[in-house]
Amino acid sequence: TANLAGVSALATPLFTHAEDRSDKGMEHGDMNLSRDVVPKATPTVDRVTSDSPLVTNNHQRVRTLNGWSLPYILKDGVKEFHLVAEAIQHEFAPGCVATCWGYNGSTPGPTIEAIEGDYVRIFVTNLLKEPTSVHWHGLLLPSGMDGVSGLNQPPIQPNETYCYEFQLKQSGTQMYHPHADEMTQMALGMMGLFIIHPKQEKHKIDRDYAFLIHNYALHPGTSRPDPNVMQDFDLWTFNSKTYPAIEPLIAQTGERVRI
Repeated sequence: TANLAGVSALATPLFTHAEDRSDKGMEHGDMNLSRDVVPKATPTVDRVTSDSPLVTNNHQRVRTLNGWSLPYILKDGVKEFHLVAEAIQHEFAPGCVATCWGYNGSTPGPTIEAIEGDYVRIFVTNLLKEPTSVHWHGLLLPSGMDGVSGLNQPPIQPNETYCYEFQLKQSGTQMYHPHADEMTQMALGMMGLFIIHPKQEKHKIDRDYAFLIHNYALHPGTSRPDPNVMQDFDLWTFNSKTYPAIEPLIAQTGERVRI
């Protein structure tokens, strides 16, 4: 585990696709809805809530508003996570449901939590109908692990799995998102939080909340966000939720709250 910069990609299909539905003629711009087929065999991942311990009693798990944290498996001192890029049905607010893209069944994807100094290995399986990649936004990484498709890695093709592996050399609130067809994939909801807890907290944190602000163009009468819009958005969201669906921030008088 001392030198992780040379980890190679895994191109072995792990999961099967559903057969393509006949969605011909249902297009928005040049994007055919047949790309939104949700596969039959989506990997299942147990959701971890903020009540679950992180690793040690010195670190409190973050509560992601309306979201969850991604569990991991510890193998030879390396924390292994698994992200699955896929099409999902997402409810922005009661009665407002759309076809979005996300990770592990949600948008934003599950929060990745680790501790400064950890070694992490993240398998990314692509169940979309187009190539993707994952850029670890804000993380200090070797170039080959930075996830920019066409620059420092080949794109992850449909039904392939790619492995990222690196050591966390900082702490702070970061994020992950695609660097392949970014305008489409991010506009449809592909993003997530990457929170690295410091080795030693300067203060005891009683409540730790996290959310991503994102905007969507979901026009009346349509069933998916429009990735061609740059300014005239319809939905402004916290973790892809709008009022009244946004989970509240709760605290008691005298508590130290980090947001």
